[in-house]
Amino acid sequence: MIKPFFKWPGSKSWLINQLADIWPVNSLRVVEPFAGSAAFYLGGGCSAASKLKNCPEDYLRIRSENPVGAVSAAGRLIFLTNTSWGGLYRENLNGQFNVPFGNNGRSFFCEDTILSASEKLKNAEILHWGFAQTLEATKKDDLIFVDAPYVTKTNAEFFDRYHATRFGWDDQLLLSKLLNLKKYKKKNL
Repeated sequence: MIKPFFKWPGSKSWLINQLADIWPVNSLRVVEPFAGSAAFYLGGGCSAASKLKNCPEDYLRIRSENPVGAVSAAGRLIFLTNTSWGGLYRENLNGQFNVPFGNNGRSFFCEDTILSASEKLKNAEILHWGFAQTLEATKKDDLIFVDAPYVTKTNAEFFDRYHATRFGWDDQLLLSKLLNLKKYKKKNL
């Protein structure tokens, strides 16, 4: 099992051993519309990051930066989610990361974990899509793992404010509809 290389609230890394027993052999792809730390996928050298310290000064400097390029953005994400309060990733309405420093004192950089995850991710296709587009692109033998934000009709104001756009009750209804369509199609193939 490869451990996720950044913290994510609600990560399912604790569940991987149990899910491994039910992982279908005929699944050609794993589709995770709400990937978070990608613990589910990762379960079945970034040298510049090693120079950063888990301290308020480095945290605030990196948080305020707007990285150019995928490698810089990935390094920033790994650093911030491992040093932010509670490991949260949250954006304000302008799409800017806005979680305070976590002051947890632990090491955030583990080269072995990052290299192991890098090896596993070499065969992955990572797309920046919404959940509806992701589910529409799934195929017959895909294993779909869905861990959406916990929102109900009565608590629609809670647990859905981690990004500039919100996952609300209407999104929950759409997700349910799309998953039911996938279930129906698979039964009739």
